Amino acid sequence: CERRATMHAKNFDAEPVRKFGLQVEPPAQIYLWNGLDKHGTPRILLVRDYRTMDQLLIRACELLGASPRPTKLHTVDGRPVRSLNELVHGGHYLFIQGGARYSFASLPAALREHLQSLAEQHDAETAAAAAAAASPAQPFPAAALAFMSPGQYSSCTPITSR
Repeated sequence: CERRATMHAKNFDAEPVRKFGLQVEPPAQIYLWNGLDKHGTPRILLVRDYRTMDQLLIRACELLGASPRPTKLHTVDGRPVRSLNELVHGGHYLFIQGGARYSFASLPAALREHLQSLAEQHDAETAAAAAAAASPAQPFPAAALAFMSPGQYSSCTPITSR
């Protein structure tokens, strides 16, 4: 009996755990904010429960206690979302009643704080990447230096990993 290596994360010489039955992804969920309530909190909505955007909007009206019903949701930056295919798992969306317009100043305070923390985190990651790119090149490792004479090292340029 020949055994083949599997790409199982825990044990490379054993067969992976086999699952039976229907294997499905966890349901997509979105965070829904009332775009006109400055002190509002998000409501979590599972997208799998709806087949059309109209059904989702009707349920959003019930959850948020808003009227009249809009024809679309908005992303946090104000772009309209007109179909369920445009929704992203874990995304934050604004429910703005019919007749009102998107305004960053009227976003809920908790959502603005969340966006600010995401922006600060992104800035920190960008600064760290820029600092890493600007750092001087690393010299040869000690094992590589063992095969060189002292005079050769001064004339070589260091190898950097990508």
